Amino acid sequence: MLSELATNAVKHAFPGGNGRFVVSVEQVGSDYVLTTTDTGPGFPEGFDPAGSDRLGFRVLSSFARTLDGTLSFNNKDGAVTTLTFPAADPRAAKTAA
Repeated sequence: MLSELATNAVKHAFPGGNGRFVVSVEQVGSDYVLTTTDTGPGFPEGFDPAGSDRLGFRVLSSFARTLDGTLSFNNKDGAVTTLTFPAADPRAAKTAA
């Protein structure tokens, strides 16, 4: 996931090679929240990741589903991508039952 997001930042946010890519992870209640931000131009106006046919967004969406998580894409002084997923492995709960 981070590899895909970092690659996207290098390709789209930093065409001149300069910029910042920041990763943070925090636990919020019973979830983990992974957030990446970059200092590029952000997502284009009207951008809809659900309608994107780009392989990178399909990979990110698939990974989020694997974790029973959700993805969000926003602009705030660059692109902000957030993955929220349960701290507990939902597969472990199914196995224990």
